[in-house]
Amino acid sequence: MSRDPAVAAASFGFVNHRCAKDVKAFQEQKGSSEAVKACFAKETKTLTSTCGKEVHAFAECLADPESGSCSRPEWDLRVCVRSNFGFDSALEQKKQAARLSKSTVPTELADSEKLETAASRWK
Repeated sequence: MSRDPAVAAASFGFVNHRCAKDVKAFQEQKGSSEAVKACFAKETKTLTSTCGKEVHAFAECLADPESGSCSRPEWDLRVCVRSNFGFDSALEQKKQAARLSKSTVPTELADSEKLETAASRWK
């Protein structure tokens, strides 16, 4: 994961999803913590090289939510990830919409398209 806590938080859900097999193997004592660390580093790099602008915008928002920089970064990051990596299932959208109450996503979007926090987005 990134050394910048805000960037790490912004990319956590994506990285956690992409490294689920390594994490599960480690939890079941069939894998190593080194494999998990390597996967997290690789997937963080993949995300930031593909959606870096969006990750950093969302990281700025997480670091200082009152700064006024939080108009759409969650949505922009989700669109970038969905476009480049194909993440998005109807079931996940329904779960997220059901949990949403304080989104920064524009209200004209359908409930099923709204976002929750980065950490739970791709679980």
